[in-house]
Amino acid sequence: MHADTGSVTRAVAPVLTEAGFDLEEVDVQLVGARTVVRVLVDRDGLDADDVTAATLLVDEVLTAADPIRGPYVLEVSSPGVDRPLTRPRHWRRALQRIVVATLADGRTVRGRLVALEMPDDAPIDGPVPGAAVLRENLKGRLRDTAIDIAEVTHAVVEIEFRHVESPGLDDGADDATDDGADDAHDAHDDELDDGPDPDDTDPPAAAGTTEAKA
Repeated sequence: MHADTGSVTRAVAPVLTEAGFDLEEVDVQLVGARTVVRVLVDRDGLDADDVTAATLLVDEVLTAADPIRGPYVLEVSSPGVDRPLTRPRHWRRALQRIVVATLADGRTVRGRLVALEMPDDAPIDGPVPGAAVLRENLKGRLRDTAIDIAEVTHAVVEIEFRHVESPGLDDGADDATDDGADDAHDAHDDELDDGPDPDDTDPPAAAGTTEAKA
């Protein structure tokens, strides 16, 4: 291996943090004779321009610090919507999104994350403390289910057919022309919409890639 993940992480983490990015993951793999460095970053409202900016930052740092011997390819991107919710900031950014959570007792709860209580100093690693309320849609009947986040063994944001911009306009069952009052048409639509629609994805911000360095 031309470089280890730790050395790359130590080089790029401070610069990304100072620029307002969250460093989610660094992966260094040897592919043939070339090293591929994959860096996942996130921030509130991350878009393609942000990823481009992060790519330039990481490229500058790696060029200056030179933790990688030989040619390499740098790939910087966002984690994507299927990233598991394992840290407090993941849960905060999932507010008003549909979350599928598996609990320690084996139950699975699927619903819109409508409320979240979490300490500001929640630990980065280990069980995430706090409580969440998921608004389930049970064939048109809405039910709020409170869960202990520390008891969640796996949770992800689900790609949904309809995305609500304002929490005040949604109670878990709305249509494209919601006026804040759910109606029978809303409930009927949600009853038919039990999962993600492949034609309406919420793609991650475009990845940034730099050519191999000598």
